[in-house]
Amino acid sequence: MGKTEVEPEEFYGHPLDFDDWECDFNSYIQSMRIEDTAEKIRHLKKYVNGESKEVLWGTFRIRMENSYITARDKFKAH
Repeated sequence: MGKTEVEPEEFYGHPLDFDDWECDFNSYIQSMRIEDTAEKIRHLKKYVNGESKEVLWGTFRIRMENSYITARDKFKAH
């Protein structure tokens, strides 16, 4: 039996939840073989909510190759 892809839960900004959420999110993106920046940003928007999403909002509007990395860096710093 193959490994089942499990979607990450939404992240609402609690620092103690971040490491587990980030691991789940990264595994999900890899398991879905998502490489396109716009698609990664779309999924990041889907699984981040609350104040954390507000921190990233401006970055979501820019669809350049480094915008996904910039969003993830802002997210970690918050």
